[in-house]
Amino acid sequence: MESSTNTGSKRLVVLLVDDENSHAELIRLAFASGNDKAEIVIGGSLAEARRLIEEIEPDIVIVDWYLPDGSGAELLPGDKERLPYPFVVMTSYGDHANAVDALKAGALDYVVKSEATMLDMPRIVDRSLREWRHIQNHREAKEALAESVRYHRALMDQSPIGLALCRMNGELVDVNPAYARIIGRTVDDVMQLTYWDITPEKYAKDEQRVLAQLRESGRYGPYEKEYIHKDGHLVPVRLSGMILKRFDESFIWSSVEDITEHVRWETEMLRIQKLESIGVLAGGIAHDFNNVFTAIIGNVSLAELHLDRDSEALDFLKRLRAPFNRARQLTHQLLTFSKGGEPLRSVVVAESMIRTSVGLALSESQTKCRFDFGQSDIRIHVDDAQISQAIQNVVLNADQASNRTGELYVSLTTRTVPEGANLPLAPGNYAVIAIRDHGCGIAAEHVNKIFDPFFTTRDGASGLGLSTAYSIVRSHGGHIVIHSRTGQGTTVEVYLLTTDKELRTSGEHNLGLQCAGGRILVMDDEDYVRDTARAMLSEIGYDVDVAVDGADAIEKYKRAHEADSPYDLVILDLTVPAGMGGQDAVSELLAIDENATALVSSGYSNSPVMGQYEKYGFRGVIKKPYRLVELSVAVYHALVAEAN
Repeated sequence: MESSTNTGSKRLVVLLVDDENSHAELIRLAFASGNDKAEIVIGGSLAEARRLIEEIEPDIVIVDWYLPDGSGAELLPGDKERLPYPFVVMTSYGDHANAVDALKAGALDYVVKSEATMLDMPRIVDRSLREWRHIQNHREAKEALAESVRYHRALMDQSPIGLALCRMNGELVDVNPAYARIIGRTVDDVMQLTYWDITPEKYAKDEQRVLAQLRESGRYGPYEKEYIHKDGHLVPVRLSGMILKRFDESFIWSSVEDITEHVRWETEMLRIQKLESIGVLAGGIAHDFNNVFTAIIGNVSLAELHLDRDSEALDFLKRLRAPFNRARQLTHQLLTFSKGGEPLRSVVVAESMIRTSVGLALSESQTKCRFDFGQSDIRIHVDDAQISQAIQNVVLNADQASNRTGELYVSLTTRTVPEGANLPLAPGNYAVIAIRDHGCGIAAEHVNKIFDPFFTTRDGASGLGLSTAYSIVRSHGGHIVIHSRTGQGTTVEVYLLTTDKELRTSGEHNLGLQCAGGRILVMDDEDYVRDTARAMLSEIGYDVDVAVDGADAIEKYKRAHEADSPYDLVILDLTVPAGMGGQDAVSELLAIDENATALVSSGYSNSPVMGQYEKYGFRGVIKKPYRLVELSVAVYHALVAEAN
């Protein structure tokens, strides 16, 4: 007996609730003869039983069904699962109905009082304790299972990755909030759908292939596709999963990641690669064209000087100016596709530049523009001509989308881009130029293509406007963001870094042909450019020598310097494919003569020298193709600045 009721070193505490002392004594004797570790505590009423339960916390309660102040059944919780400790109910009457009620209320056993029963009470208690331990084990297992379910539910609900369980036919069984958010719905909404309701038809064949892989290996993915969002647009996602077996049924367990930003970034990188590939070609073409145009327009300028004002030939030559300017614009556009379009930056007030640019773009349109400038003193450090061209291109596109009627809305604000922002921009303060139209909008399948060179949906369009704008803004360390919905119009946001630099007023007015006098050395690898530059500079009064590359220029400069007949100015072509270019050459010249004055000239370069010439030792810049008056002013100002 001792082995079954013994709870180890702890004495078994039995609360006996019975108003018959003789019964209580028999039970005490039964326990005393079998297990000296049992402590029998006796209570004679319902009230006393309640008090003792609070005081002694019994291991088991033996209670009479009938007590002076009520029924022993009142101590029972009404459910075995809620029992705080085991109960055995005794009665002097073998009433079947009472037995059923007692067991339903939570009693583990029901016995009819007799001398034999009293003496057998240790065995009855032992049996009840064994059942109680079974109930406790079951309860603990059930609670552990419930806790596990709660834990895994919490993990699923808090997961940032979409999780879904569906049957093999696509019926959704369970999803988490992250999954629902991907398609713009609530969990309850999603549970009314099937997997096929949110999968575009174009993926039908791919889905069959994935299902075949799943049945063969038990797993699938990673696999990229799209879901249908609640508002109709497609959301790119990456899925992977496995088959789970449950109750002899197969389910598909999937993890789903929204890869919208990843796809956007990949698209951005692909666009940049396309532009850079085209840039290699465009830059080379622009370089060669600008050299040719320099010779053409330079010689035209010289011819104009040698003709009488009333000469018919002079009129013919003047007619070449407009085509030349147009050709220069075209080569400038080609350069924006390459790193050769290095911005020649200056500080400008954003508002005035935007107003001028929009006005030029809409000069022949019936479209009106409404401006909203929150701040009028926002300054940006940009190539004024390039950014103006970019804004004009965007405005022209918006104007065409609005059928050249109606109204555009242009605003200027500032925005701080923090570290880790979801934009391909360095942290900093940016001017945001927003250009909004109420046109037809951009189809979802076209949004990621509109900056691609030569992409257009309009007849007769070149497809270069927006790609040019994109290249210009990117070369300034900025970015363009498109927000568009079909039938709802488009908003284009242009991000450009703001600056605290002060405005610099220019004293370089149109002074006409100027000559400060002196000796000039012109270095260029193209003979027709060298000859044209020498002819133009000689025409206005300079003594001119030429060199074919940087090494030749250094040698001639060194000899002249040693002969005490130095050059007052050197014009260096930046890019010399077969020899030393201007950047290396100017370093050598300054080593020979720290007071050397040099201008850098180029029709194309992937170097920042053209935009930051002072940093590399140059005193000025002259961009090809240049006319006689432009060359004259650039040389004059370099020499006058040096003299001062």
